[in-house]
Amino acid sequence: MPHWRMPGLLVCLALTVSACAGKPPRQQDLWNVIAQGGYVLLMPHLSATQSAPESKPASPARCNGHGLLSGQGRAQAQRLKQAIQDHAVPMVRVLASPDCRCVETAGIVFGRAELWSILDAAGYSDANMHRQKNAALREAISRWKSEGNLALVSHSSTIRDALGVDMLPGEVLVIEPMGDAGYRVLGQVPLN
Repeated sequence: MPHWRMPGLLVCLALTVSACAGKPPRQQDLWNVIAQGGYVLLMPHLSATQSAPESKPASPARCNGHGLLSGQGRAQAQRLKQAIQDHAVPMVRVLASPDCRCVETAGIVFGRAELWSILDAAGYSDANMHRQKNAALREAISRWKSEGNLALVSHSSTIRDALGVDMLPGEVLVIEPMGDAGYRVLGQVPLN
């Protein structure tokens, strides 16, 4: 069973009891929830070509034309982009790992990306940096407050290390920020 299906066990153990209260919405209701704004959408980059090396750009523009996503990944991105538009999901900010696979995913799905090194998979061999990155990511999720949503595009390994959630390309977690109480994973939006 994927970890995201068990937020009460994996996420809420580290949070206060109030963060665990309430029943998560059903998957089909999640689109209506995020259309209201104020949530965090967390996803790994979409399916990439096996032979493409990861590339760290100095700016999102340097990723253009790299073609690191596979045909399947680009198709996933187009479906997700269309679903977000169809459900009128308000996106205020989009942060992506500096890796071109993440930048390309964010660019297709959301039309833009700001680079944020906290979302990068690099640096996890240093235990202190590992703890700092994980804490910074959890803090950013907990503290998000806006009428729109925040999108975070990262790597499945980064997401698993920081939140204890296993994800595959094409999965998007909906997370409710709760400030001092932490956050609550509501579930996965269905990708039509």
